[in-house]
Amino acid sequence: MVARGQGRGRRIAVLALLAASLGCFRERSNQDFYPPTDRAEKALAAVLRAWQSGDTSDELADGESLYRLVDSRRDKGVALEGFEIIGEVPGERGRWFEVDLQAADGGTVQRVKYAVVGIRPLWIFRQEDYDMLSHWDHTMPVVKKKESR
Repeated sequence: MVARGQGRGRRIAVLALLAASLGCFRERSNQDFYPPTDRAEKALAAVLRAWQSGDTSDELADGESLYRLVDSRRDKGVALEGFEIIGEVPGERGRWFEVDLQAADGGTVQRVKYAVVGIRPLWIFRQEDYDMLSHWDHTMPVVKKKESR
């Protein structure tokens, strides 16, 4: 036999589960995948700090958050000396930031743009990679020809 308080608790739990599942069926818009500016900037800073500290992986877990960096121009052999996030700039989709990157191999500064999109993970794309992806382009692999004898 179920105690009187337990039956009510179960009904509340079932109603809460039903309400939560109904929320899962709502149609998402593109805006749902644009993180708030402060969260997007925090994600960008986290992956750039990791790169600056010598981490060359494309994935970073930061507590509850997961970030993925897509930057095909990043030379994994060259460390990042420093960076400065200039600020948010207008972009086609997502949150866009302009960043000055300073390479450790001579200190050249390069201004680049990054897009931040997603929920979990947050994806951080260098502009060139984002453009290639959004236009279904990709870099072609280099195929070495066999030497003829």
